[in-house]
Amino acid sequence: MGAWGTGPFENDDAADWAWELEAADDRTALLLETFAAATGEAPAGLPEASTAVAAAAWLASGLPGGDAVEVDWAEEPPHPTPPAVTDTLRAAAVGALDAALAEGSEWREAWAEEDETAPIAAAERLRDRLRGDEDDERHDER
Repeated sequence: MGAWGTGPFENDDAADWAWELEAADDRTALLLETFAAATGEAPAGLPEASTAVAAAAWLASGLPGGDAVEVDWAEEPPHPTPPAVTDTLRAAAVGALDAALAEGSEWREAWAEEDETAPIAAAERLRDRLRGDEDDERHDER
């Protein structure tokens, strides 16, 4: 995997996707297309899973209290504001993250080969956030 770090945008596939995002007229359609590519009938390949993880991170950055997505290869944050997180986008992102995190997926195996667990744990937290699990936990703590 052409990665220079463990963040969602620190690989060649996600970096290329960020440029697609910049040029997209319909960013919601691009998100849905990206998530669908990672959840098709065949298991997602490494490029599709890598871009889906990055797309999900960008989408989640628009949630209340969301973390800004760090892109260290750009002069300034290259992404526009994410769209509203609709149920459709949320479900598509969670499905794509499920595919990337599945046992035996190319994305998960690539990180396992590197003996790197941080990206897997980050994607799991991201999936929980998009599912609303974190919001439920915060609500339960009150």
